[in-house]
Amino acid sequence: MDKPRIRSRAGTALITVMLLSAVGLISVAAMMTSLSPVYSKVTQGKQEKILRAAGEASLDWAISELNKTASGLSGAVADDTTPYIAGGSGSDTTSVATTSVPSSVLGDNGNFVVTASVIVRDTTAPSSSYLYDELLDKDFAGSQVTSNGWRSVTGTATVGNRTRQIQVILKPTYLTQSATTNVTTTQVVAGEPLKVPYASWAMFSRGDFSANGNVETDGYDSRLGSYAATKDLMAGDVGTSGKGTINGNVKIGGDLNIYTTGAGSASATGNALVKGNVNTNGSSSGFTEGSNTGTGLPASEQSESLNTNLNAAAPTFPSAPTAPAGATNMGAVSISGNSTQTIVGPKDVIVSSLQVSGNGKLIINSSAGPVNIYVQGASGATPISISGNGISNNGVPTGLRMFYNGNGATSLSGNADFKGMIYAPNSNMTVSGNAESYGSLVGQKITLSGNGKFHYDKALGDTSLAAYYTVAQEITTTTTTPVVTTTKTMTDRRVVSWREL
Repeated sequence: MDKPRIRSRAGTALITVMLLSAVGLISVAAMMTSLSPVYSKVTQGKQEKILRAAGEASLDWAISELNKTASGLSGAVADDTTPYIAGGSGSDTTSVATTSVPSSVLGDNGNFVVTASVIVRDTTAPSSSYLYDELLDKDFAGSQVTSNGWRSVTGTATVGNRTRQIQVILKPTYLTQSATTNVTTTQVVAGEPLKVPYASWAMFSRGDFSANGNVETDGYDSRLGSYAATKDLMAGDVGTSGKGTINGNVKIGGDLNIYTTGAGSASATGNALVKGNVNTNGSSSGFTEGSNTGTGLPASEQSESLNTNLNAAAPTFPSAPTAPAGATNMGAVSISGNSTQTIVGPKDVIVSSLQVSGNGKLIINSSAGPVNIYVQGASGATPISISGNGISNNGVPTGLRMFYNGNGATSLSGNADFKGMIYAPNSNMTVSGNAESYGSLVGQKITLSGNGKFHYDKALGDTSLAAYYTVAQEITTTTTTPVVTTTKTMTDRRVVSWREL
């Protein structure tokens, strides 16, 4: 009877254990079911943190790459360089590229797979926004509404099926630099006409010049006194655009300038010498530089220099002037025998010819002012012929001026002294005899002979006293003005606003 009872107790214990196990399993299952929402929330929270961190890391990386581009380096992010175009809603409608963010930027996220990308847009904002006041900087076009350097950067991070977007607005930072440069402005304007004396040479021959016999030239200055008191044995320059030849005992007191080129352009024979300098564009012969043996002259009056490289163009001479209105027309003036004719200055007269011969004399009274004689409408081979007692001028050479523009000959001969200027640039001139002449000659061709002496009056080069012509002048003025140029160079971009989308 006792054995069956033992079996019954063992079975009961087994059933009890099994029941308890089932209850335990049910409890565990219920516990697991209650804990599942908690675990899901934990996972979601971790993903949110990862998403935000990834989004911010993406933006930091994008900003860094954009700043590389701003500083002239190569950035890895696709920039939107198309100027901002506002759509109907005020948003940019331009299509822009998306740049994937390198995984190394996102860091170690454990078992979570994280991806991220950024989009950069050229942007602007209402001008009323104080954050965008630089857009209204009128001094710098680069900070205007278009192409202003402002950017919006949107970072998108993804974990599984979860996505987070963060957007920042970047404001450009500029380095302002100023540079000063000098701007030179050149202006050419009409200046005061240049006064050029008709008689700046003792003699100038536009063709050939030759002097023979015992002719001597020198200079003095009537402004300072008489010839005896102011004579200068090394003054009175002679020039020619043709060949220059001096022979015999000719003595040229000043320089001899010969502007023609080629062989034989300057020559001297006998004891002829130039006390000043011989300047020529061509070759020369017969001149001894620094010494003239046999002349008996002191060293101070001997030729100083022989320059065969004048390297200058011949001076130009304008036409002789015509008589002013109101000039007295005397027609053809011929004075011969013992007759005389007097002209009292200041006076302008016109003659068709001037012939003085024998004991005839033309008396010029220039004490009160100069006498200007204009030879116009001339006829005959030699419209100006002065010989015999010639022309007597009680004043100085600046007191008698003779102008002739024709191509007839001019002849000065005899023993009478002459004080004045003859300006006849187209006339062949011959000067002979034993007279002493004071003044200046300008002609087409000048030939001197005899024993005459010619003294150049330096006062003829003074335009306040002597006749002159004018040459138009241009004045070139150069003005240097400092100009300050201000440039702004973008150095980087900085975050001025941040938001989650």
